Amino acid sequence: ASLENSRREEAAVSHLVDALRACRLNLVADLVEEEQQARASRRESGSSDPVSLISWDEDVPGSGAS
Repeated sequence: ASLENSRREEAAVSHLVDALRACRLNLVADLVEEEQQARASRRESGSSDPVSLISWDEDVPGSGAS
């Protein structure tokens, strides 16, 4: 079921990115795509690090990364 969830997440992100680009929010779309690719590579490498590269709760992008 994990693979199925991954595919659903990827499809949802793809639709989100398409919608962001339609609204000309290309920078945000790029950031979302970068985060999705990073998550996919962490899954492939077997890393279980829950820390996101982008901290959505911070005022400054990336300020939550260590």
